[in-house]
Amino acid sequence: MPIKQDIVSEIIEKVDIVEVINEYTHLTQKGKNYMGLCPFHREKTPSFSVSREKQLYHCFGCGASGNIITFIEKIENVDFHGAVELLAERAGIDIQEKDKLFSREKEKLYIINSAAGRYFYKNLYANEGKVAYAYLRNRGLDDDDIKRFGLGYSLPQWDGLLKHLRSEGFSNEDIEKAGLAIRGSKGYYDRFRGRVIFPIFNEYGRVVGFGGRVLDDSKPKYLNSPETLIYSKSRILYGLNTAKKSKEQFLIIVEGYMDCIALQKYGFLNTVASLGTSLTIQQARLLKRYTNDVCICYDSDLAGQEATLRGLKILDRLSMRVKIISLPEGKDPDEFLKINGSEGFYKLIESAVYYKEYLIRSLAKNYNVDDIEQKSRFVNEALKIIVDSNDAVEVENYISIISSLARISINAVRTQYNKYVNRDLEVFNSKMYINGNNRYNRYMNVNFQKDIDKISNAYINAEKIIVFNIINNKKLTPELYKKINPEMFEDKIIMKIYMIICELYKNKKDINEKDILSGLTGDEANYFMNLMKGEYPIDIDIEKFIEDFLTYKKMKVLEKALQESKMKDDNKTVMELQKQLIKCRLSLAERSNTYVRK
Repeated sequence: MPIKQDIVSEIIEKVDIVEVINEYTHLTQKGKNYMGLCPFHREKTPSFSVSREKQLYHCFGCGASGNIITFIEKIENVDFHGAVELLAERAGIDIQEKDKLFSREKEKLYIINSAAGRYFYKNLYANEGKVAYAYLRNRGLDDDDIKRFGLGYSLPQWDGLLKHLRSEGFSNEDIEKAGLAIRGSKGYYDRFRGRVIFPIFNEYGRVVGFGGRVLDDSKPKYLNSPETLIYSKSRILYGLNTAKKSKEQFLIIVEGYMDCIALQKYGFLNTVASLGTSLTIQQARLLKRYTNDVCICYDSDLAGQEATLRGLKILDRLSMRVKIISLPEGKDPDEFLKINGSEGFYKLIESAVYYKEYLIRSLAKNYNVDDIEQKSRFVNEALKIIVDSNDAVEVENYISIISSLARISINAVRTQYNKYVNRDLEVFNSKMYINGNNRYNRYMNVNFQKDIDKISNAYINAEKIIVFNIINNKKLTPELYKKINPEMFEDKIIMKIYMIICELYKNKKDINEKDILSGLTGDEANYFMNLMKGEYPIDIDIEKFIEDFLTYKKMKVLEKALQESKMKDDNKTVMELQKQLIKCRLSLAERSNTYVRK
């Protein structure tokens, strides 16, 4: 069983790194730090440094570095769990007892949710639930479906659930912790009122939360449980408790409750819902535990298409094989099934395309290939999609598709592809912000090799500077927290580091290297230590730096949209995009030479 992060942090807090390491190699104080012979390699001159203030160690000889946990892992040849247990014993912390307290708290929430689920289900068949029952029947669900998914109804009164749960012995405080009650100025009241209820099960089939849908035009249309000790929306996939039992070798991802329920009702048990239009990296990792093959089937509207593209990027980051099921325009899976049934949906699955083909075909819709200039632009944009592929067979397949869509020979596309991957490209200068006085972006030429990372070193460098400064400043302001989405980071380890920073911020804890390291694995910890040793600028205004970084990214998106609008002869949109680009450039100019703090 994984050891809770809070317990790990407490252990690190109570153990003195200098005292522990001194038992393995003699340490002598040198200024703020302590020096000694490295226990991991032979040396005559001490190069092993330990910081009591930062609770970190680093060897300037062999490069070994980390916190007290990574030290014990290496010196005692144990895994993370073993190292924590050894240190916990030293600190006098009973991990099992701590875990028991945590587990008891979680178990209580599971029991409350289970009781609430039974209450909602009974309401559906009472006189007060007739309107909700009729709604579900009109959506094509029968009693077996309702029972299988545990659907229910929350009464419109303010304290119906509260009264029921209190009668079963639960306190107002516990009901609030489960996310089922809200504390107002006049006392507690039910979170869900007058809604069709969808219990949300975790992958093990336990109720962790609820979703509620209104039966009229009131807002919000859908209401979900808040984050609790047992429920985190970004880490749950609706329907996974059933889908994981499917004999199929792939999973289908849809947006909402009814889409998932409809597909499972029609026999597609391998269906899960992301509950919204934003698949998260945590949900993607959960998917990967059960399969490496995924089909995205979001709604065919603009929001659904945009969600598909976001999901593709996340799943691709985890090297998963992704196909896209394309629904007829204006339809969602539930609507499609009612008209076409299982057979129709099977045909959609058979015609699903891999994500790069989907991107290429989506791109083709924006170009008139009868026009030579637009044909050329389409080919070049399409080649950007496949240029990072190292699979020759895959490349040939996509070249054939591009050739067909552009209505030109395969040889012509292949020739252009070979030119494209070998030409010099202008990339954002990797030293763009090292010198605070150098405001405008310089450019440099690099040879674009097929086997190099598609992410430019410049972006990674900028991302490191952002995280480096946040950690050095030991704070994340509310403005930066709202502004920086973890998924903006293309470096996976930087993203993880920033997510740990966000957790510390949300829990109102100081941002420090010790807590960050406790959430990283061995390789990630070494990466982090090297980051913190890097010679990055710390005399910059980080908020303005981030503003410019995001503005530059936005300009790239605007420039692409501008080219597409020009090809469509959409003059109104062209003018609007040009205005936005000018506004971006002006904002960059206004912030000129303002990174260095005065």
